[in-house]
Amino acid sequence: MIALLAALALMVAPQEPGPLARAEAAYLAGDHAAASTDFATALDEPGAPRHRIEFALGNCAWRLGHPAEAAWRYRRALREAPRDPATWNNLRFVERRLALDGDADAGLVAALEALVEVLTPRELFLLGIALEIVGLAGALMLRRRPLTRAACIVALGLGIACGVMALRDEAVEGVVLGSDVALRADPHADLPIRVRLRAGEPVRVLEGSDRWLHVATGRGRGWVERVGVGLVGDQ
Repeated sequence: MIALLAALALMVAPQEPGPLARAEAAYLAGDHAAASTDFATALDEPGAPRHRIEFALGNCAWRLGHPAEAAWRYRRALREAPRDPATWNNLRFVERRLALDGDADAGLVAALEALVEVLTPRELFLLGIALEIVGLAGALMLRRRPLTRAACIVALGLGIACGVMALRDEAVEGVVLGSDVALRADPHADLPIRVRLRAGEPVRVLEGSDRWLHVATGRGRGWVERVGVGLVGDQ
């Protein structure tokens, strides 16, 4: 009988809100620092809605005046929901504020990257195979139609490019979190600085250690101190 009463008391007693509920309440109240702490705690819980929480952490970082961290969080959210328009809009907004939107190179490869950046690596790989099959078959079968054959050859080239980018996208992404992070030829702090990376700048992580990361950017490759880069995936 006592055990039954105790169980009933537990059922009717007010439950302590979890970290996600606390985070959302704090965010609505305008306490973005507390919200960020609780969202980060909620992210570690089993079955956590990762896209929703990473997106919210990005919003908190922006509100707290940390745009590079916001860009990092939005990119982490996009790993969970690659086509979410709200996340893309926020990421592009932050990158414009960080003056990163003018870094893209002109040309076919850049246009192709912009077209397929919302695809997962698997989708990109399958698209590449389809383009290669169509392009190769057309180039072999339509030899007497020069314009059509040329279009098929272009499709074949695009298919190969998609395959290359699919393999590239399997690499771990990162976002520069610090201001003027130094890129060096080798992982030694006493070496000359090749380039200073800017806050919010995306990089591809090729390899790393406890202290250093070997990264590739649109301005070259080199080594940066790990503390200056937030990883989008796992390394």
